[in-house]
Amino acid sequence: MQSGKSWKIFTETLRSEYKSGSIELYVRGLEGFLAYLKTDAEGLYQMHLKSENSTDQRDRGEVSRKVKAYMKTITDDGFSISKAQQVRKSLTVFLRSNGFDNFGIKQKLGYIPHHGAEMPSKEDVRNMIELAPNFRSKCLLVFLKESALRIGDALSLNVGDIKEALNPETSFFLINLDQIKTMRPTKTIIGSEGCEYLRKLIEIRKSEGETITDETPLFIDTQTGERLGRTAGTELMRRAGKKAGLKKITAHSLRKFAITAMEIGKINPNILAIIIGKVAGGSWGTYTKPTDTELINSYREAYGNIAIYERGENKAILVEQQKQIEIQRNRTLDLENTIVDMGKQLIFLMKGKRMVGDMIEGDNKVYRVGDEIEYTLRTDENGKPILEDIETDKKEKELIGDENITSVGG
Repeated sequence: MQSGKSWKIFTETLRSEYKSGSIELYVRGLEGFLAYLKTDAEGLYQMHLKSENSTDQRDRGEVSRKVKAYMKTITDDGFSISKAQQVRKSLTVFLRSNGFDNFGIKQKLGYIPHHGAEMPSKEDVRNMIELAPNFRSKCLLVFLKESALRIGDALSLNVGDIKEALNPETSFFLINLDQIKTMRPTKTIIGSEGCEYLRKLIEIRKSEGETITDETPLFIDTQTGERLGRTAGTELMRRAGKKAGLKKITAHSLRKFAITAMEIGKINPNILAIIIGKVAGGSWGTYTKPTDTELINSYREAYGNIAIYERGENKAILVEQQKQIEIQRNRTLDLENTIVDMGKQLIFLMKGKRMVGDMIEGDNKVYRVGDEIEYTLRTDENGKPILEDIETDKKEKELIGDENITSVGG
């Protein structure tokens, strides 16, 4: 929550000049910029004041350069130019209300070019999915290319929203939601590839001991266990696109792919608008009231353009991915066992530092632990070193490596 004199002046100016809806936009625009700068309103005021009073031309216009950089990150993430320009408007009002009337006149920010998200081909989408680092990432990419949802809407879903897909008999299902950006009702649809990936995702998470309920986030950050954030999801898409040789993949790219695929599949434009949450064009749109079954059937007819695998190929790929997951899981268990063994050896070596050894006849060495038990070091029938209790003639169960023996017996 922002506070301080400069913020108070800013909000008072907004209340006197703008309506409540606009005020929220201006506040959010400036708050986003402050978060980008990692400072508060007072820090931004001081930054601009210092820049204005500087005699070094390199320091002047610092805030302008930073806001242009921030606006570029907004458009690069697939958001509209208008959202980026709102930041500029918010900053202008903030500085004007705090006495900097010349901002935006002498220091024009100019137009931020918006090249748009690159739309991947079907082969590009397949490469992105196959090159994604883990199954959870693959599942998110498949879900986005099927649903045509914005990434923020996809990440807002819970397991309960896709419960129907967990039925092995389900190949197409519909999700009702209100879009975060526009609050428009949307009836997005997931096809057979998405259903199979979702079933496998939940199966894997349960096998790892996670408790799954209807309120559990569908996509989570594996580091924190919390809902996956939009920035992390967008970065995941960027990296997958980069690996596939694509330069301008953003959060919007797979939405473009899915919408284009449905258009090529000749879905009625008014029905398509309902599926992707847009306003139907023309007066005929108000008369288009398809049932959920009719929506799914329209999507099913166009699905050949959305699916990236041949019939049966997707299941084979999922089986192979499951094998790789099992191999990785076994490797993890082997590593855990190795760490346990190393820990036991370390304990023995630490004890070894307190042992006093004297040579006796033959090649063996005798070790005394405290004043109670003596051990001799010899090899077993396989040539592996073993510690033997001299007093009780009882063999230790733990074997240690050759290099460790040298350390102990020094």
